[in-house]
Amino acid sequence: MPEFKEASQKPLLFAFFVLGLSSLIAQALIIRELIITFHGNELFSSLTLGFWLALVGIGSLFLARTFQKLNSLKVVLSAQLLIAIFLPLEIFFIRLIKNLFTLPGQLPNLLPALFYTFLTLAPLCLVLGLFWTIASKLYVRLVKQLSSGLTRVYILETIGFIIGGLVFSFLLITLNDFLVIFIVIILNLLAAFLLVLFSDRRLLLFKFLIYLLLFFSFFLFLSPLSGKLQTKFLSLRFRNQELIESANSKYGNIAVTASGPQFNFYQNGLLLGSNRETYFNEELVHLSLLQSSHPKKILLIGHGFNGALNEILKHPVEQVYYLEMDSKLVSVAEKYLPASLAEDLKDPRVKIIYQDARAFIKKCGEGFDVIILNMGDPSSLLLNRFYTKEFFADLRETLVPDGLVATYLASAPNYISEELENLNASIYKALKQNFDYVIVLPENINLFLAAPQDILTEQPQEIINRFENRELKTSFITDEWLAYRLTNDRAESIRTLLRQNKEARVNSDFLPSAYLYNLFFWLKQFHPSSVGFLAGCGKTSPFWFLLVLFLVLLFWRRKTTAVRFLPFVTAIPDFTLLGLEILFIFSFQIFYGYIYHFIALLITSVMIGMLLGNWWALGKIKKAKVKIGSLIKVYLSMTLLCLGFLLSLKFRSNLWLAIPLLAGIVVGIDFPLTNSIFLAGQTHPSKKTGIIYAADLIGSCLGAVLVPLYLVPFFGVWQTLWFLIGLNILAAIFLRKLRP
Repeated sequence: MPEFKEASQKPLLFAFFVLGLSSLIAQALIIRELIITFHGNELFSSLTLGFWLALVGIGSLFLARTFQKLNSLKVVLSAQLLIAIFLPLEIFFIRLIKNLFTLPGQLPNLLPALFYTFLTLAPLCLVLGLFWTIASKLYVRLVKQLSSGLTRVYILETIGFIIGGLVFSFLLITLNDFLVIFIVIILNLLAAFLLVLFSDRRLLLFKFLIYLLLFFSFFLFLSPLSGKLQTKFLSLRFRNQELIESANSKYGNIAVTASGPQFNFYQNGLLLGSNRETYFNEELVHLSLLQSSHPKKILLIGHGFNGALNEILKHPVEQVYYLEMDSKLVSVAEKYLPASLAEDLKDPRVKIIYQDARAFIKKCGEGFDVIILNMGDPSSLLLNRFYTKEFFADLRETLVPDGLVATYLASAPNYISEELENLNASIYKALKQNFDYVIVLPENINLFLAAPQDILTEQPQEIINRFENRELKTSFITDEWLAYRLTNDRAESIRTLLRQNKEARVNSDFLPSAYLYNLFFWLKQFHPSSVGFLAGCGKTSPFWFLLVLFLVLLFWRRKTTAVRFLPFVTAIPDFTLLGLEILFIFSFQIFYGYIYHFIALLITSVMIGMLLGNWWALGKIKKAKVKIGSLIKVYLSMTLLCLGFLLSLKFRSNLWLAIPLLAGIVVGIDFPLTNSIFLAGQTHPSKKTGIIYAADLIGSCLGAVLVPLYLVPFFGVWQTLWFLIGLNILAAIFLRKLRP
């Protein structure tokens, strides 16, 4: 077997640092790519993160066992070379094969999409898990220190995660994917080169492969061919369309494609519309502004650049506040708009504000005559924030006394399914809790109009008079169209349906019901039977699971020294950490607006906490003071953190902002201590080094999937936190039954 030279610890430790850094960057790249492919829905981003963590855990636990009898150094070098190869291939195949089951802008079919996502992630993630376990065994054998050696490499990987998160969020996020991929490739090849350099064996084949791949990578990176490959690479996202421009901003990817003379605008893979959406914008704007007798000051929230702004300016308005999150979207789209629409963006009456709508509404203090929400359906937890009773209450405060709010949801002219009815009813009830007067105008969209005073009318003549008096020049709207839209038989039937609905829950910040109903509506288009199954799951409280565990522990009198249960228990803090991170993001967006700018700080805060926890635990291991009692304190600490989070949210205290750092410290302490106790109870500890690492990843996987997709949508934030509290208390009780 090749042996290392005496100074070989440093390149091996550097390899763990590169593992953490490249894992974070690769994860961010691939999840961003899948978000673009599947329209930014948390369902896919959460499941992708869950798949990622589970596959790395499987690679660490099972794949490493398959290769443990082979030469460790060669396995590590092979893994690093495969990481450099698999990353660009995964991005390529995501863009290529997704076109087989979805067109650009079209809703993806859930099951094929998830199946393909899992297969695409598998090669890279399995190799990442394999690398950690085999390389950690190699390092432990080199330094002849088991628990402290494993903690040291875990610390180096964590530092890599911290640096990777900061570098990607602040430096790499707006660069093209090709460039970022090459940075990851070159880092892994350099780490492999250093390992070969400090080996006592020549390893000629590995040297040849490393030199070849480095030369090829630098050649592609520096040659003019790079730009052409990047363009070709990006065009795979849009079948049967010509990619005109693609740009990354802090908020995601913006793309412009051409279909003949028409330009199409995409944000994170979601079709926002074409360079002129005349019918939809006329319908939305004029039905809203004609309800106001004096629409002087208007607030437009969301996508006004391709027509909505133009229609608003046809009315006798004095000032229009146009809120758009991403300035890059407007600057890119402006180049492809008709001259009349581009001029609207520079109209002196228009004030464009690049800010999150919730953050703006909290501070604006303006008195608006009409507020138009042009956001699309609540297809994500991020969008759901703009359809809650709490947000509608804030909107009411920014209206003049006789002002109104307009928003819309998807509809079907001839058939309203149960899921679609509940979606619309959830928003209708949220509006009714804040506005005394709400009317719904159904067609291809259900237009909701809400006002605090009795200013809304369904009498067509008054609306037609305003339409004619304002001398509005429109392409589709006529007197007859207005009369039909206000008086057709669907209008009364949909209002009756929504008023009588008893099943739908009111959409709120901490219980995002509309998001759940929208998810059901989407799923039913492809897999109707799955909706009934998921709805049944939602009727089964997670507290039944806690009750069963409690009864098992209550009647289990026999104490045991079997540390084989520790991998199951140690998954709980990581499950809790991921849950708290998701709840933190969710809560931050509710109170302070979109969190995108702070994601890097969130990641860094968690990782710094884990680093501090690792460091403290390493000192305890060196002093041989590791006992089960220390682990019990970890679980009780996590319980107190969850309780503190719940209480600080309830009483609107800002103490919950410290949760990521504190939770990171607790989980950082947990891994080394659990690993030390677990390995101390093994007959052949060197063969079990990856088990606790894998258990941590699988616990994180379950947290990434179950919290945003099951606990929060079905049961809300408060019950989710109580569930996490109960889970950690039961874990502490179980550990108490283990002998010291």
